[in-house]
Amino acid sequence: MVAVDGRELDDADERREVDEVARRDIGSDRDAAPVQVELHLIAKREEGGVYRAVELQQGAQLQQGDRVQLRFKLGRDVEAYAFLYDSEGVVEALFPEQFVYSGIDHYGPSENGWITLNEIDRVYTLYFVAGPRLLDENAGEFFERAGELIEQRQIDRFT
Repeated sequence: MVAVDGRELDDADERREVDEVARRDIGSDRDAAPVQVELHLIAKREEGGVYRAVELQQGAQLQQGDRVQLRFKLGRDVEAYAFLYDSEGVVEALFPEQFVYSGIDHYGPSENGWITLNEIDRVYTLYFVAGPRLLDENAGEFFERAGELIEQRQIDRFT
């Protein structure tokens, strides 16, 4: 029998759930460890009336009408958020901020969803953020400090 906040928990599943919430709220030394990420940015491009998937590498050129999808797998359970930031200052969420489990394939915007890029002469930068706690109340500070974090190699840019 385990007691939490003055109540007794009989169910092992309920204890595990409370333990997980406590770890997420309190944090741990593990929170400071880097998150292992397997990340793929895929473009679906029409050529001759047929769509084909192309994995985008650093510095890849997108074409008007390309459809983009993010695919990733994490090495541990954390919160993740991904967005495209274009040269006009427009932010488009590719994967909304949420808690994700490790070892599972995740897709942004969804497994069958794609974002179509229709603007010409724009540079898009993908930002992917993962950690035990993300932007809750500090989103403004994050965006203000993004350049500094890139210089410190705390954030890797994919343009």
